[in-house]
Amino acid sequence: MQHFDIGCQTEQLLVLTSYIFVFFSFPSDFTQ
Repeated sequence: MQHFDIGCQTEQLLVLTSYIFVFFSFPSDFTQ
């Protein structure tokens, strides 16, 4: 199961970074 944990953590990080990217780029689009 530990072998899977590393893959899950990296995927969660990728999802988190993509979410942050969307969060930062969307508000500016909405306000303009």
